[in-house]
Amino acid sequence: MTRPSLPRYHRRAPLRTHGVSATRLTALVGGALGLLAGVLPAPASAGSYTVLACNAAGANHSWIAHQSPLMTTGSVCPTVDDRSGLKSRSSTLHVRAGRGSYAEWRFTAPPGTTIVALSWVGRMSASQGWESTIETDTGHLLAGCRPAADKPCHQLYGGRGRPAFVRVPAAGSIRAVSACLRRSGCLTGDGHGNPFVSNELYSTAVAISQSGPPQLAAGGPLWAPAWLRGPQAVTFSAHDTTGIQRTSLFVDGALTQLTNVPCDFSRPAPCHDVSSSYTLDTGRLSDGPHTVGVTVANAGGNPAGAQRTIYVDNTPPDRPQAVAVAGGEGWRATNGFNVTWQNPGGQASPITTAHYRLCHSSAPDQCVEGAQSAAGISSLAGLEVPGTGDYVLEVWLEDQATNQDVHNVSDPVHLRFDDQPPRLAFRPDDPNDPRRVSVAVSEPDSGLAAGEIQLSREGSNDWRDVPTTVAGNGLTGQIDDTRLAPGRYLLRAFARDIAGNVGEGDQTLAGRPAQIEAPLRVAMQLRAGFALQRVVRFGHHHRRARHHVVLRQALRVGQGAHALIRGRLTNTDGQPLRGARIAVFSSAMSIGSHVELAGVTWTDRQGGFSYVARATTSRSLQLVYDGSAILGPASRALVLSVPARSTLRVSPHFVLNGGSVVFRGGLLGRPRPPAGKLVSLQAFVRGQWRTFADTRTDRGGRFSYRYRFDGTRGTVAYSFRALVPREPTYPFATGVSRTQRVTVRGL
Repeated sequence: MTRPSLPRYHRRAPLRTHGVSATRLTALVGGALGLLAGVLPAPASAGSYTVLACNAAGANHSWIAHQSPLMTTGSVCPTVDDRSGLKSRSSTLHVRAGRGSYAEWRFTAPPGTTIVALSWVGRMSASQGWESTIETDTGHLLAGCRPAADKPCHQLYGGRGRPAFVRVPAAGSIRAVSACLRRSGCLTGDGHGNPFVSNELYSTAVAISQSGPPQLAAGGPLWAPAWLRGPQAVTFSAHDTTGIQRTSLFVDGALTQLTNVPCDFSRPAPCHDVSSSYTLDTGRLSDGPHTVGVTVANAGGNPAGAQRTIYVDNTPPDRPQAVAVAGGEGWRATNGFNVTWQNPGGQASPITTAHYRLCHSSAPDQCVEGAQSAAGISSLAGLEVPGTGDYVLEVWLEDQATNQDVHNVSDPVHLRFDDQPPRLAFRPDDPNDPRRVSVAVSEPDSGLAAGEIQLSREGSNDWRDVPTTVAGNGLTGQIDDTRLAPGRYLLRAFARDIAGNVGEGDQTLAGRPAQIEAPLRVAMQLRAGFALQRVVRFGHHHRRARHHVVLRQALRVGQGAHALIRGRLTNTDGQPLRGARIAVFSSAMSIGSHVELAGVTWTDRQGGFSYVARATTSRSLQLVYDGSAILGPASRALVLSVPARSTLRVSPHFVLNGGSVVFRGGLLGRPRPPAGKLVSLQAFVRGQWRTFADTRTDRGGRFSYRYRFDGTRGTVAYSFRALVPREPTYPFATGVSRTQRVTVRGL
């Protein structure tokens, strides 16, 4: 192998090393390492690091041997005698090696780095045309031993506790080489075990400069663009030609975790690439934004970092407020509910999920859970319950950091669903009251709200309502049989539950059509009237008399008189009803009058009764037997007519033709119309009463009228009276006053 000529270098005065003992060499190596530590940058300092070999490291992992034929390399580290270390030399045989023959130990820096200094302990020797040097890959001579005029060269580097040191002009590699430069070749050795060239390294420290940072990529949950809670991991990978010697995690500028990666600084690339992770417990941080950074450093100490802002929230949302069901918490027939609430304040991360629990009110252990998600969610839409019934809903919230606390539930609200209509069936007839109709209603969920019973004469399809009430879990109706014509009637019923479902039924509990037969109760007859005695005479010359009581439906009597009413209550077969209550209702015969109870009487053992009515005003009397649950009602209407009464006075009673008289009078009895009452003044002329003037009473019922005579011839006696006509607002029949006479003398 041909080797190019080495550059010339300044020859130092040779340092004799013959006879240097192994102990002395060991001492020199130790001193060299101490000097190296003070001269070169520390291994962990930024921008550079040092690679140690042989005695400095206890082994060699950085220098690589190369040699040509007849050349030898060897390695014994750490050194044990004067033949130890990294050696490159010629053969000890007495043979000739060609020009360019060499043996070397080469140190190559990793890509992207340069060698900037060398500190070592060693020695060189050369003769017979050989040369021993340390040089860079660019041929720059760092140290060397070149004999002159075949005079042997011996050089010891490092001594008295201090290693040799040389700065290297930015080289990619250096080598310690023994080479033949003579054109004719070089003898390798003396044949007695001594080589003519040798280059020995006992301890080396190579300073490497590194200017570039490592490559770093970070990711993982801690690096995700989301709100975080609890322990979160950041994963990262870092690459460098020299490897990574340190990783760390910073939070808000403070170091929280540091990892020193094991490195072997006996190798040119002392460290290895890293793929690792850190776990940060965000629960130790306050809620809100924080700055997190991951940094790595290569073997030269050059850092690289990745940083981002994270958002922390470890506090679950508080309970929802003012939870309300759209449309209220009442029963409904549609399985769909919308629930709203107000989100609590003081939240770091936005609320994103609403969790809910639905439990049947009668079985709290039967629950289902669910959730709906939306940004800032404050309502549950289209919520459905598992089935019919009353369910209790509770809501709790989850934020974007997935914080939730099931104990922070809202106040419960009720979701009530019932889509099943009530089921109806008529109960059997009540033997104690045939008019009562009872309907059983089955409504297990929302409950019965209202109902209606109807009846229709068979074949008519004309349905009429029966007064109906809700009684417990059923309907009760009371049929007014007084308005039913005899015959068969069909029944049906409707029931509406609280949810609005309507059910219909027309069957009995036994499954037969529901129907009734009218009349429902025993028919009763009430005969009554005003009792008048009638005398019937018979016999010779009608000298004998028989008194009969005649019952009249109407009677006219004067004011203040008493009218006797008699009657009898029986069934249609004439059987009397004893002890029955007969109510007498009275209504004045005028507009705006009211019916009122005037009195009560009771039947005797023969079913008879009597009642005395006082003639105060004209009025209609209604005698009523209300009936019972078994017996039907009966009634009779009577009319008591009372004529109006009035006084009449005239003054004077004697007058000449052309003179005037004054008629004065007043109504008797009450009431007296506040607006006055019409009074007609009449005179008896040509055989009949004729009205000659009308006047009205005042509020007290009094009236007066002046009349002038102007057509009387001779002396005439006139008869006068006051007529009080019947009017709709005056509860009296037409009546007249007593007659007054006036004598008029004419021409």
